[in-house]
Amino acid sequence: MKTFHKLLTGFLAIVTATTSFAQSKLYPHLFDLEEVTLGNGIFKTALDLNNETLLQYDVDRLLTPYFRQAGFNEWEQQHPNFPNWGSGNFRLDGHVGGHYLSALALSYAATNDDDIRARMKERMEYMIDKMAQCQSVFDHNTSGLYGYIGGLPDNDVWTGLYKGDLTKFNQNRGNVPLYTVHKVFAGFRDAWLYAGNEKALECFIKLCDWGVNLISNLTDAQVQDVLNTEHGGINEMFADAYQITGEVKYLTAAHRYTHKTMVDNMQTVNTTFLSNKHANTQVPKYIGFIRLAQQVHIQQFSYSPTQLQRSAENFWTDVVENRTVALGGNSVNEHFVQHSNSHHHITMTDGPESCNTNNMLKLTEDLFAQTPHRKYGDFYEMAMFNHILSTQHPTTGGYVYFTSLRPQHYRMYSQVNQGMWCCVGTGMENHSKYGEFIYSRDSQTNTLYVNLFVSSKLTNENYSLTQETRFPYEPGSTLTIDKSGTYTIAIRKPSWCSNFGISINGTEKSVTEKDGYIHIENDWQAGDIIRISLPMQLNYLPCPGYDDYIALRYGPILLGAITSTENLTGQHAGEGRMDHAPGQGAQLSLTSAPMLIGDRNHVLDSIYMIDADKLHFKIRIGLYNSERWKDLILQPFYTIHEARYMVYWNQLSVEEWDEIRQQVMAEEEANQRLNNRTLDYVATGEQQSDAGHVLQGTFGKGSYDGEFYVDAQSGQSFSYQLATQGVSENVSLMCRFHSADAGRVVTIYVNNKILTSMTLEKKSFSGHYNWEYPISEQLLMPNGILPDSITVRFHASGNTPAPGLYYLRLLKDYGLNIPYTFVNTHWISGDVNRVNKVVYNEADNTLIVHGKQGNNNIALQYATYYDDFYHITREQKYFTVCGKSLRRTNGSAYLWWLGGSNHGSQVAPTYITRTSSGHMLFVWDITQSGLDENMQDEVFSFSSHGQAINTVFGLTSSLNDGTATITDISFYTRDSLVTRYPDMIDYLGQPSKITSTTLTTPHGIYTLNGQRIGEYKSEQEFGQLPKGVYIIDDKKRSN
Repeated sequence: MKTFHKLLTGFLAIVTATTSFAQSKLYPHLFDLEEVTLGNGIFKTALDLNNETLLQYDVDRLLTPYFRQAGFNEWEQQHPNFPNWGSGNFRLDGHVGGHYLSALALSYAATNDDDIRARMKERMEYMIDKMAQCQSVFDHNTSGLYGYIGGLPDNDVWTGLYKGDLTKFNQNRGNVPLYTVHKVFAGFRDAWLYAGNEKALECFIKLCDWGVNLISNLTDAQVQDVLNTEHGGINEMFADAYQITGEVKYLTAAHRYTHKTMVDNMQTVNTTFLSNKHANTQVPKYIGFIRLAQQVHIQQFSYSPTQLQRSAENFWTDVVENRTVALGGNSVNEHFVQHSNSHHHITMTDGPESCNTNNMLKLTEDLFAQTPHRKYGDFYEMAMFNHILSTQHPTTGGYVYFTSLRPQHYRMYSQVNQGMWCCVGTGMENHSKYGEFIYSRDSQTNTLYVNLFVSSKLTNENYSLTQETRFPYEPGSTLTIDKSGTYTIAIRKPSWCSNFGISINGTEKSVTEKDGYIHIENDWQAGDIIRISLPMQLNYLPCPGYDDYIALRYGPILLGAITSTENLTGQHAGEGRMDHAPGQGAQLSLTSAPMLIGDRNHVLDSIYMIDADKLHFKIRIGLYNSERWKDLILQPFYTIHEARYMVYWNQLSVEEWDEIRQQVMAEEEANQRLNNRTLDYVATGEQQSDAGHVLQGTFGKGSYDGEFYVDAQSGQSFSYQLATQGVSENVSLMCRFHSADAGRVVTIYVNNKILTSMTLEKKSFSGHYNWEYPISEQLLMPNGILPDSITVRFHASGNTPAPGLYYLRLLKDYGLNIPYTFVNTHWISGDVNRVNKVVYNEADNTLIVHGKQGNNNIALQYATYYDDFYHITREQKYFTVCGKSLRRTNGSAYLWWLGGSNHGSQVAPTYITRTSSGHMLFVWDITQSGLDENMQDEVFSFSSHGQAINTVFGLTSSLNDGTATITDISFYTRDSLVTRYPDMIDYLGQPSKITSTTLTTPHGIYTLNGQRIGEYKSEQEFGQLPKGVYIIDDKKRSN
C-alpha cells in the first residue's frame, strides 16, 4: 500500500493559484480566505510558522485510526497509532486527523506562497484519497456503517445506535464518539469549502447520509440522551449539507441532532444555566443553532429560526459579558465557572481552553452575519490578539491547551507528533484563519465592513482595497481603495477608543454611525485613501466575579509581565495523558506574587511607557507591595513565552490588604502545603481528569454547592487509578465530601483490598470538607513491589448511595507528627461581633487584639487552614494562653471549642495567675474540660476533626480601648509548663525531673515550648519547617 512518505514530494512545487470560491457558498457574508492576503506583521508571522509546523506531522499515522476501523490491520503495524488521547481507556482516535485535514485546506487558502500551497494540496489530496478508500469499505454494509469513516475503536457503538440500542454507546461516553467523528465531517467539508476539492464533498455528503441513518431507529428521547454527551457541532454539519444540496433530509437531521435543553434554557439571558457545564461541549451546539437559523425552512420543526437565533445570541451574551476573562477566553478546568467560584480563575492553574475561543470566534462570525454590531468585532479583536495569537510557541510552533491565569504560572506547549489534544487540532486551524474576519460584507445593502485593523489586502470582483498598519504598534490604519465602485464602507469604531477619527483623502467627511460602525457611502475611486486614527490608552478589567484582581490593557491589548523563567517543568509536553495541563507544574504561592496596593482610581497613573515600538511599560515602585518587583516590564501578553507571568494582579487598597492579609496568606500556605504533599490529584466529575485517571464502573455525575462530584447508587461502585510517584511510606488518601451526604455508607478499596468502611457522620456545619486516611505499605505493595499506580474503588456497600466524591488525592508525609508550636498568624479573630481587628507583630511572634466593648472581646480561633500538620501528645494536656492587659474576674475567660469539639458549654480556665513579668496566664486542663473527645490518642492531630471550627476561646481586655496583647497560645506538659512559667509551680509543684536552664543541645531545633523537633542541618531544611519562631542554640530564630 502506497503511503505518503513514499510519494515523490515536490511534483507540485509550482502551481498556478486557482480560486474555488466555495467558502462564500456557505458563508456569503464572509470573503473567501483566498481573497484576503495578510501583510507583514504578527499574524503573517504566525501563519508562516504554522505552515512549517503542519508540514512536520506524520500524515500516515494520523490516518491510522481510519484504516484500522476499516479493517486494514497491516496499516497500523507500519504506522502505529498516536498513543496520546488514543490508547488505554481514553480513545479519541481520529479527531486530530479531521482537524489536520481542515488545517491543510485552510492553510492552502490563506497562503499565497505557491510552494507551500502545493505541499498543502499534495497532503490534502493524499488524505482524502486514503480516507475515501476507508469509507468505501462499508459501501455494501447494511448494519449502520454505510458511509462511515472514523477512528473510534469499537464500530459496534455505531451499529448498536442504528439498531436503537444505546448499550455500547453508554460504555463509550467517555470517548465522546460523535465529537470525534464530527472532526472528520468538518475535515471533508473544509477541504471542499476552502480548497474546492470535489471528492471531499462527495465523502462529506456520504458521511452525512451515514449520520442520518445512524439515528433513524432512535426515538427523539434516545437522541436527546445521546446528545447529553459531548458531540461537537454535529448539527452544524447537517445544516451545511442542507445548504449545499437542498435536500430536506439533512435539515431534518440537523433538527434531530439539536440538543433541546440548550435551546429551551437560553430563550432569555440565563446567567446561571451554564454554570458548571463543560464549556466546549456547549459552544459548538450554538454554532449549529445559528447555522440552522440561517437556513430557509420549508416546513415546521420543533424550533423556529427565531428561537434558534435567540438562544445563540443569549448564549453569546452570557459567555462574553459574564464569563469571559481579559484575554478573550473563558472557563476553568474546561467548565463554565459558577459565580460564587469566580476566584477559581485566579487560584486554579488550568485556565481558558483554546478550543473554546476557537469556537466562540466561529459563533461570533455567524451572529455578526445576522446582526452586524460593534460588540462582535470588539470581542473578536480581544480574543484573536490576546488568546489565539498567544497559543503558538514562537519558535517550535507548538500549541497551548490551557492558558493559566494564576499569578506566576506558565503554559505547556505541544510537540509535533506527540501531543494529540483537542487544542492541537484547533490550534492547527487557528493560525490560518486570521484573514477570515478582517472584512465582511452585506450584499443586500452593498456594504463592505472593516472589522479588524490588520495589515492585509482584499481582492474581490466587487471590492479591492489594501490596509496598511502596524497596529497595535501604531495607533491607526490606512485603507487604500484599489478598485473603483459605489458602495458603503463601514469601519468599526472600537469601544475602547474614545478619540476615534477618520479622514478621506486628507479631509474629514460627514459620516453616519450605526451599531458602533462608521458608515461611509461614496463613489469610490482607485487611489482614494481613508486614514483611521485609533489612539490607545491604558485601562484595566476586573476579573469576572472576583474584582480583587485586575488585568491591565493598552487599548484592546492585554499586558502581562514575566516574573521568572525558573522551574518550568514539562513546558514542552510529551505524550502523557495529562501533559497538556499546567496543573502538572509547580505552583508558586499567590502571596509571593507581585501585588498592586493603593487607590484603584489612581493605579493607571503609576504606569508609564518605556518603549513605544514594543509596547513596553513599567509600574512605579510605590504601587508594588514589594520593591523586588521594580524591574518588571509590562508587555503584550502574546509576546510572553517560556516564562512564569502575571496577567491578573491582586489590587487592593492599603486598608483592604491589611484587613485580609493574614487570612489570604494562611489560606495560600495551606494550599501550598497540600499541593506539596500531593502525589496525584483527581478533579472528580471533570471530563479530562476523570478520563486521565481511568474512571470506571457504574456511577453518576453532578455538581452541588459549586463543586463537581461522582457517586454511585447502592450496590454499585466506581474506581480511579492514582500514580504513586515511587512513594510507599506515610501515604494517605484524601477524599472530599459534603455534609449533606451524612448517613451515606461507602467501602473504599485499594488494589481490591478494603481500606476502610465508613458512614459519613453528621457535621455541625453545612459545606464541603476533607477526610484523610492512611494507606499501609501492605495495601500499596501487595507483592512487595510498589506499582506505578494504584486502583482506588468506592463501593456503595450500604442501603444508601455512596457519598458524592468531590475530589480525590493521594498524599505523602502522613502523620509526621510535627509538634504544635505557637505562631501568632495562625490565630485569627474568633468572633467578628466581639473583635474589630487583629494586628500581628511577626518579629516578636505576638498579636494585638482590638476588641469591641463587653466581656470576652479578646476572642481568637485557630485558623483551620493549619489543620493539616500540627500534632499534640496526650501529655500536653495544659492549654495555655498568656498575655497583657487582660482581666481575671469571673466570666472574663472561656474556652468554647477545642480540637473540633463543642457542646454548647463555656469552659472556665482551670488556673488563672499573674506571672512575675506582669502577664496574665490562663490554663485549661483539657482532660477536665469536657472537650477532649478528639484528644484521646497518645499523639493526635491538632485539627477541627472534620468540623467547621478547631479551637476558640474568649478573654477580656482590661483597657478602656478594648485592646490586649497575646504572647503565647500553647499546649504544655506539666514539666514544660512549670519550666516555662515558674509561677505555675504554686499550682502544679516542682518539675518531676530537673530541667536545665539551657533547653537545647548544640544545633537542636526546639519549639518555644521546649520540644525538640530535629537538628539544624541547613538553612534550606530549616526553611521547610512550618513558619514560626524556634530556638536554635538558645537563640530565637524565625523562618
